[in-house]
Amino acid sequence: MKLSPLLTALACFALAQIPLAAQPGKNTSSAVTIPPEDPDPINDTDTNFIKTTSQGLRFEILAGDLALSHSADPSVKQFGRWMKRDHSADFTTLKALAREEGVPLPPDLSEEQTMELQKLQGLYYGAFDQEYISFEIQDHQMDIQDFTEEVRNGQDFDVKRYASNSITELLEHLYFAKSVGKAIGVQSP
Repeated sequence: MKLSPLLTALACFALAQIPLAAQPGKNTSSAVTIPPEDPDPINDTDTNFIKTTSQGLRFEILAGDLALSHSADPSVKQFGRWMKRDHSADFTTLKALAREEGVPLPPDLSEEQTMELQKLQGLYYGAFDQEYISFEIQDHQMDIQDFTEEVRNGQDFDVKRYASNSITELLEHLYFAKSVGKAIGVQSP
């Protein structure tokens, strides 16, 4: 294909307008700097949130299993089933986010969670129900505060979005826990 002299001149003019820094093999001090790949680097608030949330989700899954085997109350069992289902899905999402952000997850529960789980393992029926639901009410209230704090003070967009998207679910869990608690005589604040 033959180019007209006018098109050839325009093509030469366009090529001449490309800055030297963009031409292969040329390196000048006026080269354009490329911004960092991650415009919202993860901070300590984000890292701590991911780690503590992973521990909390693991606890919820394990405690949900205990509710299925240690409770005789259908509403407590249903709540445990719900905690296990929802928090298993949440944990899968969080693990992927942690991997993407380069945050290693703690292999164990916190000391408080370990003690609470051991306490629950030794309880059955009404005693289990009272302790489990009471703990769940308090725990979900604290979780809502922690997730809200991450939304306010976190730096990484994806971590903040995870926290923000989870708050509605946590509110639903709290509402259900309070409803079950009311039915079995647990006093909630």
